[in-house]
Amino acid sequence: MVMSGLLLTFFVVILVTAWFFFPESPYWLVRYGKSAQAKKELRKVYGFNDDNFYDIEIRRMEEEIRLAAQIQETAATHNYKFLGVDMSAEVECFKSKNRKRTFTAIFAASGQQMIGATFVIGYATYFLELIHVKAYFDASVVLYVVMLLSCMAAFPLTEILGRRTLIVWPQFALCFILLVIGILGCVPDQTKASWGIIVFIYLWSIIFQLSIGATGFVLASEIATMRLRGATQGLVTISNAVWGLVMQFTIPYMVSSDMNLFRYIG
Repeated sequence: MVMSGLLLTFFVVILVTAWFFFPESPYWLVRYGKSAQAKKELRKVYGFNDDNFYDIEIRRMEEEIRLAAQIQETAATHNYKFLGVDMSAEVECFKSKNRKRTFTAIFAASGQQMIGATFVIGYATYFLELIHVKAYFDASVVLYVVMLLSCMAAFPLTEILGRRTLIVWPQFALCFILLVIGILGCVPDQTKASWGIIVFIYLWSIIFQLSIGATGFVLASEIATMRLRGATQGLVTISNAVWGLVMQFTIPYMVSSDMNLFRYIG
């Protein structure tokens, strides 16, 4: 317990210290007429001295914001407010012109939860212990290292293969692997089946990190219009959290023989 407390304190100190070096959003500053401060923040982010580059970036942002505001004034017919908060952008995300983009962004990110990320990332150690893997902690540590390396390899692949290829087709492989893991979990001799389960969990993690794990939020941020990008990302985050809550509730009943979900449903 003492070691856990020290580690948590260490991480908190890192986060608190890092906040002082966080830059403000240049777009937000430009939107509120603080272009000079936005230029300073851009200089912090990019880290090189080129006034012409920063001037061009500021002008580009100003033009984008001007056009977005102009389009919004033309398109807006009603103001929707909830508890005094303007929800017009969120409502517009679900109108006919933007509905497909919004749902595509939501499913691209929420698919991470639905495809089993909560199980592998959150419950892999516990699951390996349940199937009598002796070095379950070491196996889970190696799993996270493999996922980290796979995620790093995904950076060039997203540009080479494209977003759709890395999101759509690997999902079939991920579903099949989860099915195989479930079947192996039913094998009476878990000592022999456990090695197969470990191999497929590692294979799942590699494919996941190379595909939707790294690309889901990229597509979600790119597919929305600039004017509705903030609202779309907010909806993506909310839906991802909802699916995460559902998975956090159901997965313990799936992996533990001591818990029976149907007892509570019935």
